[in-house]
Amino acid sequence: MLLLLTLALLVSPTCWAHVGRPFSTPLCSNEEVKGVRMTESFTGYLTSLQVKLGENWDVVHGHKRGTLKEFNLDEGEYITEVRGCLKINLRYLVLCTNLPRCVSFGVMDTPEFFFFPPKKGQVLKGFKGSTGLLFLKSLSCIWGDVHVDPITVPPTGTNTTSSP
Repeated sequence: MLLLLTLALLVSPTCWAHVGRPFSTPLCSNEEVKGVRMTESFTGYLTSLQVKLGENWDVVHGHKRGTLKEFNLDEGEYITEVRGCLKINLRYLVLCTNLPRCVSFGVMDTPEFFFFPPKKGQVLKGFKGSTGLLFLKSLSCIWGDVHVDPITVPPTGTNTTSSP
């Protein structure tokens, strides 16, 4: 009976709704990635990804089964390198910052892939990828320039001192 129930769930549309589904984290020119949460299955594959842009967490991409690991960046810290391993599904991911500091998710394996920004000074702004039946199937990086708030300067010729 339990086997029948399991099979019924596997062929149901809700279980298969996310299979092969592409995703992209929201892009905001004013925000860089400030945190990453990933879930790892008991077999070591990565099952979900969630990104923090500025102060806000995006939705969870993938399946929330497994052990959650979170990496938060400090003020002025940016992700400048991404590497990992893909074997049918995403197995390993390493994020390195400008401080330099690195964090790893999943289980190290081969072959490895490496992502670097196309231009010097760019940082990670988001991810694109797709989900599989149980795990993350693919992942790529979105790079961009660091957002700098403009400095406001009073117009020339204005008097900024108060009169008595």
